[in-house]
Amino acid sequence: MEVLARRHKVLEAAFAALDSDDIEPLSLRAFVPSCLRAFVPSCLRAFVPSWLRGFVRDFAPDLLSAGCKFRLTPESALMTHRFTYRRRVEFADTDVAGIMHFSNFFRFMEVAEHAFYRSMGYSVHPFKHGENDTDGPNVGWPRVHASADYRLPLNFEEEVEIELLVEEIRNKTVGYYFNFWKNPDSESERVIAATGRFTVVCVSFDADSRKMKAVAIPDEWRETMAAAPSDLIPEPVKR
Repeated sequence: MEVLARRHKVLEAAFAALDSDDIEPLSLRAFVPSCLRAFVPSCLRAFVPSWLRGFVRDFAPDLLSAGCKFRLTPESALMTHRFTYRRRVEFADTDVAGIMHFSNFFRFMEVAEHAFYRSMGYSVHPFKHGENDTDGPNVGWPRVHASADYRLPLNFEEEVEIELLVEEIRNKTVGYYFNFWKNPDSESERVIAATGRFTVVCVSFDADSRKMKAVAIPDEWRETMAAAPSDLIPEPVKR
């Protein structure tokens, strides 16, 4: 079932790219034999109705990089700097006042981060059993910094949209900025309830020594992420 789900993501991502003139396919990294990769885009254009391509493009833009690699112009590369994830506040997330406990904002940010990786066809922990369980690089992403600022409470059973923005990409680290959107489906009442930041470091894993080591971010990851425009992310508050 997991393999089928990943193949489904690859096809959705390809559909989303079909109507974009500024995207040049390089390869479909997984699930498509190399001898057929060159024919996939043209075949999809011929057999997938334009209305269906438009539907998938409009409603699943965050799947653009799921299992596919594209050479992107600056305009289309913007799709790799942002990811959104919906989550409902469960009873176990709340305190005695019925609002989400401050510590659980960090857990929600981590869940959104892991979903972001899956949307690109990767896993935050590909070496679960000492070996690489995915087709991607054998790297992990432990945290070296985490912070949050709170503005409004999130109540029990309230749905929140967690927006992840790639703030910075360095040689071995990536910075993420998070917005927690309260009332995400209401244009008039949509408001930020909290913000947060993560800095994660890219590490390799030695199966024999069971130790991690900071390494340069692999090219495969760099090709699927881009830093967000600076006007989307406020400067860190100096305390």
